[in-house]
Amino acid sequence: MDDLLVVRTSRTLQGPPSPQPLITEVSPGSVENSHKEILDLLRSDPDLQSVHRCLKYLTQRPENRETFDIRFPNPLVAQIAHALVSIIIPTYWPQFRQDASLKETKQLLLCAVRNIPALGAILAQLKTTSVGGNNSQTLRRSNEGDEQGLYLVQVIEELFDDNLIANICDDISNDGPQQQRKLLWRDFVQAVASTRIVSTVAEYENSRSKVGQTLERSWLSSGADYSQWLSRNIVKMVLGLDLEPENETMWQVASQILGNAFSMGYISELLIS
Repeated sequence: MDDLLVVRTSRTLQGPPSPQPLITEVSPGSVENSHKEILDLLRSDPDLQSVHRCLKYLTQRPENRETFDIRFPNPLVAQIAHALVSIIIPTYWPQFRQDASLKETKQLLLCAVRNIPALGAILAQLKTTSVGGNNSQTLRRSNEGDEQGLYLVQVIEELFDDNLIANICDDISNDGPQQQRKLLWRDFVQAVASTRIVSTVAEYENSRSKVGQTLERSWLSSGADYSQWLSRNIVKMVLGLDLEPENETMWQVASQILGNAFSMGYISELLIS
């Protein structure tokens, strides 16, 4: 893995962030320490250049399956995923959407959160922005969480393309740690082939409407639309599989996803997509 130069920056009230003289060189032999330094940097209000370099490093595929991999859960991955979701997305997502020159950084961010740990972090953070009631404290929290929740929904919408299931299944099948795979398959099926995403996004949208805010409803909060997305993904996944023995687990997962999808109650949408 290429060496990484981590440049720490500080923000002032005047002008853009300026580099500080503290530069840490991370060698290939200190992978775990380098990721801890990246976590510290993500938590320290980094500038765009630092964010880009961190994301590029995080999304590199390790040569050794036993080393750190942002796609698969461990305590450090959970902390990095939380930092990306609670700090980097709220701070920079609007710029990523509006500035075409930041397309590469935006794609690196989406790559970094296109996995089970980050998806769980996004849904957990989105739930914290859902509020109820009409008192002033609730309204203040609602206003503070409104934009953050909107950004998180937009991120999920971009992540959930017609290749998501096939891509994550390939990641687990080809690169997932052997001792974790059974748990990874279970968590993935429970995350995407259930009402969890639909209900979480719908809860967020309903909480906004309760405090008088108007927002455009996402297709993610519609069970019918989500079922159509599921069916397209299942078809895309199985079309890429053959009947070789090494694909047996993938066929089993496709069957589980389809079975769970039918239990959501939108059979007609699954069949016509």
